[in-house]
Amino acid sequence: KELLQGTLRGTINVLSDILSLTNPEAFGRASRVKRLTKKMAQYFQVKGLWKFELAAMLSQIGCVTLPQQALQKLYHGGGLNEEERQLYEMHPSVAQNLLQHIPRLEEVSEMILYQEKNFDGSGFPNDQSVGRDIPLGGRILKVALDYDLYEAREKEKAYTYSEMKDK
Repeated sequence: KELLQGTLRGTINVLSDILSLTNPEAFGRASRVKRLTKKMAQYFQVKGLWKFELAAMLSQIGCVTLPQQALQKLYHGGGLNEEERQLYEMHPSVAQNLLQHIPRLEEVSEMILYQEKNFDGSGFPNDQSVGRDIPLGGRILKVALDYDLYEAREKEKAYTYSEMKDK
């Protein structure tokens, strides 16, 4: 058991290190989102807090396929070209594919897959999930990621809350 826990911890550290080296912008975002996710998960008194924190920390691992400049444009309100947009939309499924075969991370990979799914069912993945059918971890990540994006774009808090309420 100790060996497996050490292997899992080492795997997570390697993935985080890879993200920090290949895309520091995505790594920084994941760190900020982790703090927000932890606060929300604690507020909702979720079981398995470590899974929510881990999902937040690894939520941007799929961005290793994106040029760093694309994320900078996205975070600061610039438009993405078609290729960048497609790569960005795929990043949750890339992350899920990377993580789903690691033992004990199946639920974490599902949270990450649903991080861009809106409560009304729009967004990614394009399936029938809507409202409370969307995994709680995905919903929490969505809120944290959206909040972080609005903050990066220096929107006023009242605007941020209004925009997020409409989603």
